[in-house]
Amino acid sequence: MQEIEAKVEMYGELLPELMDRLERELATEAFSLWSGYKGFFEEHVGLEAKKILKVVTDPNPALERVEHLEARAEHLELEADPEIVGELREGLVENWAVICERGV
Repeated sequence: MQEIEAKVEMYGELLPELMDRLERELATEAFSLWSGYKGFFEEHVGLEAKKILKVVTDPNPALERVEHLEARAEHLELEADPEIVGELREGLVENWAVICERGV
């Protein structure tokens, strides 16, 4: 019984730490994707990303999720991963150039 209690105590202390780390990693990745998307639309399309979400996904659970993500990132003091942001924006810019070239 003591051995089981020792394992429970050991893992019980690790679990919150692991959950916090996982939350930060997932939130950072999601926030980075949103930041790349947002930056692309504001710079290359000239529209606010949230306005696009509102128009495209009304009624708008996506906008609520983004606002929750931004609040979470602020609460956790997260910064977007520049590599993820750069890769996403690069891909969006390439696709946008094709769309503009075709006149769609």
